[in-house]
Amino acid sequence: MFPIAKINQPILTWVQPKWSRDYFELLTGKAVVASLSMTRWFSDEAEARTAGSGWIFDRLGFFHTRGVAYRKGTEIEVASFDYDWTKDCTIYLKDGRIYDWFRTKSFREAYALTSENDSLIYSMELGTHWFKRQARLELGVLPADLPDLDLLLCLGFYLGYCAQQDTAAAVAATTSAS
Repeated sequence: MFPIAKINQPILTWVQPKWSRDYFELLTGKAVVASLSMTRWFSDEAEARTAGSGWIFDRLGFFHTRGVAYRKGTEIEVASFDYDWTKDCTIYLKDGRIYDWFRTKSFREAYALTSENDSLIYSMELGTHWFKRQARLELGVLPADLPDLDLLLCLGFYLGYCAQQDTAAAVAATTSAS
């Protein structure tokens, strides 16, 4: 994998290589920077990998209002996150830094991640093309300026994926009830 610290362009893309698998790759040009895959059916657990790290993400509780990120292969929690009723999220890193992940457009799957001082880390717009999920990211920081950018890029896409799944489940439940 291509190291995130060496990225020299502000636009990145999450792609789903095969529509039949919940496996995604983050690309800079044609180079793979990160990957995210769902680990089990009917679960919110996902594994994310970059050139230097790996994590397990999972949402907890009946309504999935809280989640955690563990360093892969350990039980060491590196981040936690809490949703509000609009599916906006606050991310708490173990070193005390706090980030806000929120929807930026009412009727689109568009999100932004900002730091405590409201500076933009990245914006992301999710969509589908030929039954494959994809997302376009635009960085607001240089990768060298934020040591946990790899974790935040993977976690942000995971949150967007989960928000899409929740919306689909709500639509299915509403449709079947009527």
